[in-house]
Amino acid sequence: MKLHGLMLLCLLLGSNGMQGHVFDGDGDGPSKGSNAQAYLYVEPYSCRVECLMWLPTALTAFKLPQGNAILLPASIKENIIEEAKKQAVSWCVLRIDGVELKTHTVTAVVLKGRPGRTESLGKDDLVAVTDSMLGVTWEFDAPMSFEKVEIEWRKFFEEVMQVPVTVFYGPMTENGMILKQSIPQGGWQNKGRMPAAKALAEVPPLAKPAMLYLPLGSMAWLAASIFFVRKMKRHWRSAPERSTIIVLTIFLGAAILWRVFAFEVAVPGTSHKVMATTEAETILFPLLRNTYRAFDQREESGIYDVLSRSIEGGLLQKIYLQTVQSLSIDDQDGTRVKVTDLDVKVDKVTPISGRHGFIAEGQWTALGTVGHWGHMHQRINRYKARINIEPINGGWKMTGLEVLEERRM
Repeated sequence: MKLHGLMLLCLLLGSNGMQGHVFDGDGDGPSKGSNAQAYLYVEPYSCRVECLMWLPTALTAFKLPQGNAILLPASIKENIIEEAKKQAVSWCVLRIDGVELKTHTVTAVVLKGRPGRTESLGKDDLVAVTDSMLGVTWEFDAPMSFEKVEIEWRKFFEEVMQVPVTVFYGPMTENGMILKQSIPQGGWQNKGRMPAAKALAEVPPLAKPAMLYLPLGSMAWLAASIFFVRKMKRHWRSAPERSTIIVLTIFLGAAILWRVFAFEVAVPGTSHKVMATTEAETILFPLLRNTYRAFDQREESGIYDVLSRSIEGGLLQKIYLQTVQSLSIDDQDGTRVKVTDLDVKVDKVTPISGRHGFIAEGQWTALGTVGHWGHMHQRINRYKARINIEPINGGWKMTGLEVLEERRM
């Protein structure tokens, strides 16, 4: 036990000696001597600001005791996270095209590593105080498109006299913005550089069955006319010219009433059934694509609104919760991956017994990326599943889902 403790102490001290200040300039973070680094992510519907602050500096900011422990006590970790969630709300202000945005959420987490190369901490992980950072995230709802984003920093003190900001837009980054107490605002111009929001995919329309036209008005007229003719037939024998007039009247009335009370009905047995895997794929692909597109929105109501175009009934909430979990890059701050590429393969199609629609059995792979703490994360999820697809209100929708296998690659 003594040997283990001595090794741990040497490791921590040696790590500090080799690494020094976690914000030392090494090409990935800010220049030497900085205690904070911010990242601004701009995209349709959402903007996000992240700030990494050296943990001893963050303790000073929240007036928490520095202590003399080499390792970060669990109680101090919990305290600083809670204080950050409460106090840091006012630190960062964002404006889009001159309009100040309302902060959607503020989250906080303690991390280890360096800016641009962070590592998450497990609940019981030990970490040296001087090797740790506080990460604070501000989420803002944004319009689908905009031209200018302005960021204002309102938390300057002796240990943080300036905050370098790196802007992320799509796969591109832009450095050089530095917020100071004398000039606490900075701006980024779109100029067409931000990738536009992707439109929803078009779902193939339902194939219409053979229809039978039923002119009920004309049919009723002809039935009444036949009844009348049979009753009056004996009187026409003495007046053949009257018979001609009556026949012409019957046909004229039928023509006039051709579109009165007329209906189209499907001919039984002629409804189109999806049986080919290729046809099933052309239907399933846009339904899944639009499911992921829904999570480009930030408001829950907006997400559900888009989801309801592809998903029906009780399946809606199930897929919402499953997709949120699969796209989350970090359970502690809620940052979500945006799916950029999707591949769908249907291996088997089975008709749904007793109803229109079909069951598609196969797999799909979703590839997504997201910027987080100054570097890009990539997420690949692969699923094998059976999906029920049925015609609902004139269009295809997913009505059932059984996930057979899920892999994060």
